[in-house]
Amino acid sequence: MYTVISFNFSGKRVLITGGTSGIGRSIGEAFAAAGAQVWAAGLPGPEPLPARLQPLALDVTDAAAVTAAVSALGELDVLVNAAGVIRRDAEFEPEVFSQVLDINLTGTMRACVAARPLLAKRGGAIVNIASMLSYFGGARVPAYSASKGGVAVDEVLGAGVGGGWDSGERGGAGLDCDAANGVTAAGCGEIRPVAVADGAGTMGSA
Repeated sequence: MYTVISFNFSGKRVLITGGTSGIGRSIGEAFAAAGAQVWAAGLPGPEPLPARLQPLALDVTDAAAVTAAVSALGELDVLVNAAGVIRRDAEFEPEVFSQVLDINLTGTMRACVAARPLLAKRGGAIVNIASMLSYFGGARVPAYSASKGGVAVDEVLGAGVGGGWDSGERGGAGLDCDAANGVTAAGCGEIRPVAVADGAGTMGSA
């Protein structure tokens, strides 16, 4: 059974890293359908973006580029960190392991730090995309598991990036999804209550 919740994000400005394909793109389309102005940041995806998503070329491993791209937006209400890669079996090579962490974990941190000033001005929020492998790992993907484990520990990340922000909580919703199917009824289970920070005081993981 699926619970349908309607949201109104009219007038809100949303940036999604990894927004050109997969789960990031699906999240962007949902925000746009709810009235938000959405920037889909990342490398070119396999298919053209719909007109309601504004493409933004971005490599999350480039700290200067991330800072410049976020600052250029001027105002921001929501940051969704969906940029991520998985390299099955190859992650046992130290170089590949480092690359995966640089994108999935450090890339998330870069975007959070860059977006903090804009989000603080508008009482915005950050959503970080973790994984079920955050909690029990995967035999073929040590780097992906480690990176998503880091993303899931939002209390630690929030303490550094969110320090000094209002830490009050409001009700929210989390969704258990299968990345292979995207954020759709076919890929997601029931919506469950989670804590979502007010004023970008902490960061949530989905």
